[in-house]
Amino acid sequence: MSQATSDYVLRRPVPADNPSLQRLAQSMWPGVRTDVFAKRWWWNDPEAPHCRVAIHQPTGEVAAMCGERRTRLWHQGRVVPVGSTFDWYVAPEHGGHGLGRKLVECGQNEFEYMVATSASESANKALPRLGFTHRVRVPVLVAQPVVVAALTRAFAPAHATHNLNLTTHLTAIDQVWNAQSATGPTMMVRDSAQVRQHLALVPRRSYRAAAHWRGSDATAWALYRTLPAGAIRRAPWLRVGLVSDFLYRPDAGRDLLPLLHHVALDLARQGCSVMAMLCSSSELIRWLHRAGFVSGKHPITGRWMDSIAIEMMHWVSPRSLPAANLPSFMDGWHVTFADNDADLVAGNLLEY
Repeated sequence: MSQATSDYVLRRPVPADNPSLQRLAQSMWPGVRTDVFAKRWWWNDPEAPHCRVAIHQPTGEVAAMCGERRTRLWHQGRVVPVGSTFDWYVAPEHGGHGLGRKLVECGQNEFEYMVATSASESANKALPRLGFTHRVRVPVLVAQPVVVAALTRAFAPAHATHNLNLTTHLTAIDQVWNAQSATGPTMMVRDSAQVRQHLALVPRRSYRAAAHWRGSDATAWALYRTLPAGAIRRAPWLRVGLVSDFLYRPDAGRDLLPLLHHVALDLARQGCSVMAMLCSSSELIRWLHRAGFVSGKHPITGRWMDSIAIEMMHWVSPRSLPAANLPSFMDGWHVTFADNDADLVAGNLLEY
């Protein structure tokens, strides 16, 4: 249902808004492709787009928009609906009307819990004004695939890790998910249904997945891909492999290392010179440092890596998940690129 506020109406976008979305993109970034919004991953859900827009009623133009992915949170044995916000935009000529806050308030009225991710200092300043709290930096870790493969070779028993068929063979993902404990980390739901939803939002992408096994039991899995050429603006020649998502059984964190050995070899064969992942577990970060990854906590490269850490902020509804009841972020949460939409946004329009 639309919500009117003064000269603006807030609602989900429809295909008829595409020409106005193209004009919004042009006003935000002159010279870029104007279909950057019209072909966003938001549209690839038959139920409803994963975003909201503010329409300026006198002109019918899209004045602002806010990406808002609908997902689920696992917290203390309970699944609750979540709105995940990574990007929002207000046309310069419509600034000063509080449209960003009003779009976020729509989500706050719908979801029990919201999370926002920022990748710029301007966003970090805006998020508290939009009602988000609990700012936490989650480190991005990067490594050379050939180095990771070499350093993790000793952890890789023969035939224990292999690729998954993302169309038919996702039982390993459910095995790992079903092993999670209600007292374990808070995280977005990571069952096969959630992975399929993620893949459906970007159907043209060439994801790969792998799982590590102990006998007949899957203990860890990872979803990964190679970013297209030119995806990294500061280094368009760089081929980057992204570990989009991963999960391991509570008693098998070490099994992520042989899994990463398999993934690193695969990314190296695809021509990647760098691989990146997001991780919020301090114990796992120490293991990843041993595997050749560097992050903001690394003694040599820490300062540079800390500059590209992902900022996570939260908004918690007092009717469902009081902030006082949330665990500390580091070690109390499991966060990856898939959680904050960075994986969905990274790439180019040809992949949508």
